[in-house]
Amino acid sequence: MTKDEFVLIFEENKELPFIIETSTGWSAPLKFIRALSDSVQVTSNGVPSFYRFSEIKSLSYDITKDTKHDLKEADPTTNPPTVSDDRSRYWDAEYTAAKERLNYRIELTDRIQTLRTVLKDTSLYKDWNRIMDMFNYAQKIHSIDQRSDQILSQLDLLPDCKEVRVTYGLIYEALKEYDTAAEEFYRGSDYYNAACCAKLYGDDELVLKNLVCLVKNGQINNNDALASLFYLLTKFKRGAVCVNAFSDVDVSALPDASVEVIYSGLLSLLRCYDPQLASIKQTTGDRLEMITIFLREVTNFSSDEPLMEIELSTLPKQNDLKAVPSSKDVNAMTGVNHDFIYEGYIYNFVVTENNAYGFISSSTEKNLYFNIRQVEDQELRDMLWNGVLQKATVSFTIGIGENGNKSADHLKLKESISNLHEIKEGMITSYGNYDSSGNRYGIIQCNGKDYLFWDNAVIDPVLQAYFSNSFSIKNVYVKFIGKKDKKNRIVLKVWFDATEEQKLIEEYKSYAEKRAYDVFLQNVYDLEHGSMASCPFSYESLPMWEEATPVVSEVKPVYHPPVESYRKSEYKPVYPSKPTTYSLSRFGISELLQKGTYYLTKAKDLKKAEECFMEVLSRNPERGSINTAVSNLVTIYKRDDRFEDARNILEQYQRYLDHDKYHNHLVDILDKTKQYGQMIELLKEMIPNAGKAKPHRIKQLISCYIKTQNVKGALQALKTYRQHIDSLSYNTLYIHALDIQGDFAESERFLTNLISKTYRIEHKLNYISRLAVLYLKNNKAELAINMYEQWKKTFSSNRSSISTSATLASITKLEITVDQNLCVLYYQSGRKDEARQIAQNLIRKNSEDNIARQILDGTYVSENETITMLPEEENEYTLYEDADNTIPKLLERMLNEVEFENVFYKKTILDNYDSEKRRYIGDENQANEDIMEALNDISRPQSNYPLSAQSKIYMALAKIGKQFVDSGQKNKYITQKLLNALLGKSLMLRADSEVKKRDQNRDSSRYYYFLALRYLSRCGDRYRKDFNHALNLLYYSFFQSDNELANKVESPDMEMLHITPPDYEDSVFNPKELMVCTFDLQLNYQKSRIGEEIIRPMIDAIYTHSRLRPAFFECMDMITPENQEVCQNSDIFFGAWRRSKDQYSKQLHDLKHFLENAPMNIKEPEKLKGINNSIHELNPERLLCKTDMMYLERMREIIKKFVQFNEFNSVDDSVDTLDRVIDLCDTLEKQIRDTPTDFSYETLLDIIIELKGRALALKNELYIESIPQLEVYPDTNAYYKGDQMQAKITIYIENKGNVQRADISNIRLAGVDNHVEITGNPEHPVTTVHGNGKEEYCIDISFTEAEKQRGLFDIRFSFEYSYYVELGEMIKKSFSEVFQINLSSMDSFKKIENKYSSFTESGAVTANDMFFGREKEIQYIVDSLNMGDGRVLSHRGIYMYGQKRAGKSSIMAHVKERISSAFPERYLIIDLGSIGANSSNDGWLKANLIDKLGDEIEDLYPDIFHKIEESISFSVTYQNITQNPNTPEFDMILNKIGKYLPNTVIMIFVDEFTYIYESIKQKKCDDSFPHFWKALLQNYNICSIVIGQDSMKQFVEEYPNDFACMKEMPVSYLDEQSAKELITEPMCDNGKSRFEPDAVDLIYRLTAGSAYLIMIFCSALVDYMNERGTARVTRITVDTFLNKWLFDSAKNNNPITDFHFDAQLNDPCYFENEKQITRDNKTLLTYIARHCNQNNQIRIKDIHCTDDLSEKSAAYQKELIEQLIKRKVLVQDGEYCYILVDMLRIYLKRGNGSL
Repeated sequence: MTKDEFVLIFEENKELPFIIETSTGWSAPLKFIRALSDSVQVTSNGVPSFYRFSEIKSLSYDITKDTKHDLKEADPTTNPPTVSDDRSRYWDAEYTAAKERLNYRIELTDRIQTLRTVLKDTSLYKDWNRIMDMFNYAQKIHSIDQRSDQILSQLDLLPDCKEVRVTYGLIYEALKEYDTAAEEFYRGSDYYNAACCAKLYGDDELVLKNLVCLVKNGQINNNDALASLFYLLTKFKRGAVCVNAFSDVDVSALPDASVEVIYSGLLSLLRCYDPQLASIKQTTGDRLEMITIFLREVTNFSSDEPLMEIELSTLPKQNDLKAVPSSKDVNAMTGVNHDFIYEGYIYNFVVTENNAYGFISSSTEKNLYFNIRQVEDQELRDMLWNGVLQKATVSFTIGIGENGNKSADHLKLKESISNLHEIKEGMITSYGNYDSSGNRYGIIQCNGKDYLFWDNAVIDPVLQAYFSNSFSIKNVYVKFIGKKDKKNRIVLKVWFDATEEQKLIEEYKSYAEKRAYDVFLQNVYDLEHGSMASCPFSYESLPMWEEATPVVSEVKPVYHPPVESYRKSEYKPVYPSKPTTYSLSRFGISELLQKGTYYLTKAKDLKKAEECFMEVLSRNPERGSINTAVSNLVTIYKRDDRFEDARNILEQYQRYLDHDKYHNHLVDILDKTKQYGQMIELLKEMIPNAGKAKPHRIKQLISCYIKTQNVKGALQALKTYRQHIDSLSYNTLYIHALDIQGDFAESERFLTNLISKTYRIEHKLNYISRLAVLYLKNNKAELAINMYEQWKKTFSSNRSSISTSATLASITKLEITVDQNLCVLYYQSGRKDEARQIAQNLIRKNSEDNIARQILDGTYVSENETITMLPEEENEYTLYEDADNTIPKLLERMLNEVEFENVFYKKTILDNYDSEKRRYIGDENQANEDIMEALNDISRPQSNYPLSAQSKIYMALAKIGKQFVDSGQKNKYITQKLLNALLGKSLMLRADSEVKKRDQNRDSSRYYYFLALRYLSRCGDRYRKDFNHALNLLYYSFFQSDNELANKVESPDMEMLHITPPDYEDSVFNPKELMVCTFDLQLNYQKSRIGEEIIRPMIDAIYTHSRLRPAFFECMDMITPENQEVCQNSDIFFGAWRRSKDQYSKQLHDLKHFLENAPMNIKEPEKLKGINNSIHELNPERLLCKTDMMYLERMREIIKKFVQFNEFNSVDDSVDTLDRVIDLCDTLEKQIRDTPTDFSYETLLDIIIELKGRALALKNELYIESIPQLEVYPDTNAYYKGDQMQAKITIYIENKGNVQRADISNIRLAGVDNHVEITGNPEHPVTTVHGNGKEEYCIDISFTEAEKQRGLFDIRFSFEYSYYVELGEMIKKSFSEVFQINLSSMDSFKKIENKYSSFTESGAVTANDMFFGREKEIQYIVDSLNMGDGRVLSHRGIYMYGQKRAGKSSIMAHVKERISSAFPERYLIIDLGSIGANSSNDGWLKANLIDKLGDEIEDLYPDIFHKIEESISFSVTYQNITQNPNTPEFDMILNKIGKYLPNTVIMIFVDEFTYIYESIKQKKCDDSFPHFWKALLQNYNICSIVIGQDSMKQFVEEYPNDFACMKEMPVSYLDEQSAKELITEPMCDNGKSRFEPDAVDLIYRLTAGSAYLIMIFCSALVDYMNERGTARVTRITVDTFLNKWLFDSAKNNNPITDFHFDAQLNDPCYFENEKQITRDNKTLLTYIARHCNQNNQIRIKDIHCTDDLSEKSAAYQKELIEQLIKRKVLVQDGEYCYILVDMLRIYLKRGNGSL
């Protein structure tokens, strides 16, 4: 049946079920799906299947039946109709028997033996036989499934020949993968076994195909196979195939039995065309004649019939099996070295507008680039160019590609083109899974077989959009091109079937670009119609990669035809004359450039490189090629010292060269030829537009001035460009200029200043050595000796702090020169013993040091030798900046810190290690043996090394490896790849050990994994499992808990790559940090395997995750807010990710830039503030992990300390701040070294070290410039009580000016010529006197009657004091002086009036002389009352609130007077006092208001009072309200007042207003009071000012509508100035303060400005001073009073108790369990007091006192802390908090016995 016949029948009955009759019988009931080009797709019970139109004989359905009715299923085993003929019956029986006998096992043993015989004399036999032994053994122990991968991988290493293909077939048959086995047997021309496997697989078409090949190749020696062949020819009615198969067969040469089978088969075949042909069997004649007749008849019937899916004429004919030639024989036959021909597969191919290129993966080259010009197969080249093919198996060689890199060449397809271009139809049954490499794939089902496809095979934009935007991929029908590899069926291209496309195009076409869709339609048309554009590029050969090594057992060499010969032609030289050692004309321009680059960079053959580039110029190529060739020629000429040629060719081709490249070369030539004049002019022209190279060009310019002795020009340039070059370069160049100028004094001053201020040890050593050389040049030997000694001392004491190993090595080298000069200087100055000691050390380092030997021998003659000057280049700053930056700083540190003695315990490796020089001293062979032995030791199961120990072992081995790799020599064993593996393993194991720790830091372990990936990605497949492990653990660390992640470390599952996000809890997952990790991976490893193979699949996996995608996109949106477009598919999502990544990179760069500017601006506080503000505005939380944010905040704290440093006027404060900076830097440096991250170790650490160094330098400057200036004097009056012979004397030690502190020791006090004696210890030991500070030495003395009668005595006071003259060096001095002291009775002491005592019991302060501050608050109230235009505030109010005893009542008392004076007769002030216990209802307030109104109006407005009394009495109304609060008289009186005083507003003052709120909460008062209050203000001409406690704010928030008419005014403590006035002025002595400034500061800090606590403190202080007879208050006085009096009830009649801190401890916001809350507050504050740091702060998360609270929960503790902060009892400072009132802290700490 044809397609047209089928469609015609179904035109009107598509929905009805039907049955189909084929050669095998009738089908089950079917449902129509669609008609394809050569088949129809149907479903049976929901299962899809296909029927070819050629197989359908007829169809049937009952149109009277409904589709819901069941149809009787036909028997699918019904035999096809046959003619009733004896021979037909014979044939059916014969086939049945043959089919049973067609068994694969018949030839298994024979086939293996045949292979063994054929291969025995070949080069493959040994390897093949070993593989077969493995195969036989695996079968013997029934483990072929487990061992198949190993066997197949070994077989992959053998050359590709028929025998190897047959061996593949044997293995796959044993695995029961019959379809793959059939294909391998077919490729090996073993068609019989291929047919057997196809039969076992159930594919009769494939059986037929192989049996036809059997006949075509003359292998007709099996009658069972012939019987099977004719049965299938008859079944599929393939007459044309039969004719073609037997066309070349000589039937006469066959056995009679075979002829009989052929005769019977042909007869049966004829009858399937026409049953009437049965008469032919009656024809007489032998079988041979009949066969000829049958073939002719078959030909007549089948002349228009297609042969098969394959063209039989193209099938190979079987050749005799020949021995496989050796590689040597193959090379000789083909002219190509086949040891270097490899096999791999193209895994990616890109076509651009003007080029096309791809990448190959093989066993040796994982990412090998190739250009389409190196594809030798024309068909393969066309298919790649047209996008028909992307993945295919190819053979290739390795050549020298662009820029001298490896590139694939001679690419040839290893597969049949027909297999790669057959268009199939099928259905996608699944999509969205990920393979082990993280690539997304799907499955297409076609004819019962599964085909795998990956995303890059989808060429249909609509299908791509469907995948990206559909979360449920349903069954869709597609067309595709597929192929079969060794294990799987692979899809090369896939697109929507036209019918399916029409269903979905409207929905998804909008997602696809129109241009892309149009291109797709044209490509599909070409594919389906067999048309294909020719590739515009022709094949071009590359020069062979000469460093390649023959393949032994790692790669698979394949046969390749000889390389075609190239056209030869002469070429003309350009300039200068071209060498002619060999012809290059056969190479193209790109080949010449690649070849020349190879000779220049790798082979180091300048002559051959020059020939290549000159050949390029001879052909007049395009501008880009000229640019490359000329630039490389200039490089060659410069290396060969041919500067004239370089200059000439540079000028000749100037117009073709890049501007910058031309100038760079020219500068270099001028410098090498010492044409400094021209160079100066050129550099002046270049500098303005030099961009990033500007600092370098400036330094070159100044160096030119110096080299030409033009000091003036150099100094002017230094001045002009100062801000563009770093300090070290500036200093170095300035020193050079001064040296040329011969200005010894300025040079000495400048270098001395640099040495004192320089913080980095390597720079300091540089400057010291320069100064020593300066002294040597000016014949100042002693000074030179001093500087060299200082150099030695500085180097010795700071050796451990030198930043890098390369820097240390450079300084160690410089130390030899220092020792040489010092040795000679000692000898010349007569210090010969010291000279000999140094000479011995020099001889140990260098036995050829003649001067050292002469000094030891005593034969040195100083007149014959000169001092060795330090070479200029060794004095350049670059000496200390040439650290190896090829490895991360953390890794360099790990390598440096490896201690072999603590890592290795075996004597062999330690014998080869010099612990003094810290170098491996064995050769490479010994090193390789030691490394292998160590690795074997680790791998032994019984070794049991912990992960951290394994990491150290690998790092130690890497240190050995790095020594050999860095040597520059070509090593046989220890290569860069081995070094990468050792480093990667060490870092991975270190990360694993961090993960296993209980207190693991995720960010730090991620960094170790991050670094491990850098090296493991460069190690090849051998370490792929380690690479996967590191990447998986890094990836999983964002999703899993600590325990889950620790368990993954030992999991074998981690050796397979996992890209799909695992299940996770929201509490663990942090999408922001995962996003940042993907950014960092791409930015750091974009050129490695990670960037190419991992990132995109990872982002795609995130996109397809329904929970993860929105969270991830939200984080990206924080980085790039303009990412507003909807991510409709994975490509758009990836584009958004890429934009965010770029923005992240920019913002991270900005952050680093801000931080790097900090050290340069430590004396610019505004710039430092700007840096901190810029960092804050950058919102670094979006960019950094949690650990880095912690480090950054501490860095910002350090910057803030530098700001404070600049704001201090006191040297001691400045030094203390710098000490704090140094401590912070030390702490942060240690934290970063212990818990490193990428950002902290690579960026922050150096900045921290620099900031610390600058802090030390600043501290040194302060010490030098601030010598203490002490002044000592006594209190000349001493008092005794009554008849006592004792008194106290006080001596003051004052440090004048802004200077550093003086440390006091050994104080002595003794009478002079009298009987005065010391009777006790000083009240306050004096140990330090700060700058601008004063200490008092107060001590008890005894005296005699003689001193008492005289009324005076002399006393000697002496002490020692020390201070810094520079950093690390102190000096000690002495003081001694005699003082005269007046002795008087206590009765003569004038006591101080205690003005504070009357206010210590709280209450409002009404006296003006004791009321300080509050002007701001009072003025605020007055301003609020003034409404302008003569109007005043009414119907509204103000509420003041704050802690108890904060001064609210005092403000109220003083504000009344201010209102009266500011608004005369406008306000009638009614003070209702404190509500207190009268707050149970509103009646008290009404009655009190009426009572007070009556009194006030009677006093102020008597006439109005009498008018009101005529109608209603105030007193009667008062009585009535007390009985009934709702009596109407209240309203009547207020209305009367409003009538008679229309311009007067009643101003109500109410204290303790929050008692109403308390009563409401305790149900003592109706909650209608707030409504009454609102109505009172709104209905009458009333204004109010009320006072409440902390809970007032809460009261208002609970009744917002009722209090909307009230304006808030919080009241806190006094400001600093007012508080200090309250402290000092009440104690003034005739207007002169009794206080020292620091004593006032201390009291203010203790009380925090609380007026109440100041009154309490100062009242007790006055009593204390009167008791002691002290008239002055110093800081020591306050300290002594605080520690020995204030809290002591035995000395102080009114000691401090909890009562005095009720405002802090009692929280009025809690109305229930008030006492319990007070106790808990005290408990919490006591814990803080006892556990705070030296700054009296505690980290909030470190507060743990829940066990001591009434409610033992963290939530309750958190609530208490938050409430205390809200009430300003605690002050929060970032993650810290502290008690505001320090006196409370001391009280609580003291009360717990901590003082």
